[in-house]
Amino acid sequence: MSMRRMAFGAQGGYSLARLLMLFINTYSGRITGSSLVLIAGIIYGLQSHAVSYDHAPAGTYHIVLDAEEGRYYLHCEDCHNTIYYIAQTGDFKQFVQFDSSARLEDMIYRSDALENVNVDGHTGEGYKLTYIAQVNASGQKIVYETQEHQDHPDNYFDSHWILGLPIVALGGALLAFSIWILISDKRKFSVKRAAQPVERVPDLTPTPLVTMSSAPHAYGNSYQEFSASTDMRPYQGPRNLPEQ
Repeated sequence: MSMRRMAFGAQGGYSLARLLMLFINTYSGRITGSSLVLIAGIIYGLQSHAVSYDHAPAGTYHIVLDAEEGRYYLHCEDCHNTIYYIAQTGDFKQFVQFDSSARLEDMIYRSDALENVNVDGHTGEGYKLTYIAQVNASGQKIVYETQEHQDHPDNYFDSHWILGLPIVALGGALLAFSIWILISDKRKFSVKRAAQPVERVPDLTPTPLVTMSSAPHAYGNSYQEFSASTDMRPYQGPRNLPEQ
């Protein structure tokens, strides 16, 4: 099983490397990759939203702990509704602990973030708490607060454009650079083709064969006239030359 996992991991890494090289080495890959970066920055920036707080109503609360999720669910028994207030222990700076003898003095939740919950088979709507204040039996006030509420105690606008704008700028710059490379290379290719000399077509007209005319020889013989139409004759042996 471990060998299969290693092979699968190696194959996945190779495929990822090939995809990365495709984005880097090809025109379409560079344009597609830079466009994805640009779109990702826009999508992230559009997730900006207003954050608002509200106070939970006073009353007697039934508290349920979900140890697996690390959550406390608080339900107001006097409110006659299905709204739960969620204390996510990991969000708070201190370890949240509710004392049965303590009195809840104040609770603040994010009214802009609503989620569906299921507590002990009861479905309802939940809001996450950001501030909890309770007074124990000795009159001591204990406060639990999230880092978000400490940084922004009042309503504020959570802008994602602080990071989204640089991503958009990077994607736009990469897209413009990719298009510039594509146009520049096309211009270079067209100029090179226009500057190439025109190749001369060789003259394939057949050249006539040179013929030799007959001329007198000292022995009375003469050269035969050779041409392309001259018939080849078989060898007839040496001829006797006349005595002088």
